[in-house]
Amino acid sequence: ILLPVVARLKSADVATLYASGVAAGVLGVLLLFVARLPLYRAHRFWTFGPRQLDRKHRRFYWLAYVAVIVSLLLLWIVWLRTP
Repeated sequence: ILLPVVARLKSADVATLYASGVAAGVLGVLLLFVARLPLYRAHRFWTFGPRQLDRKHRRFYWLAYVAVIVSLLLLWIVWLRTP
């Protein structure tokens, strides 16, 4: 599954990679906000980690971090490909 994705990354232009990286970053930030929404409603703003979240929101929490890591990797590829 990963091999076609890597092949597509080699042939993609920089603008497409940049747009994909920014979109993945925005998605990650939105997922993180949705995951932490129960904590915000309980006025617990300075908690770290997913320990105080329920199962559904904990899944959103980890998906948010995956999206942010994908975003950082795509933007790093853009940085490496620009002269």
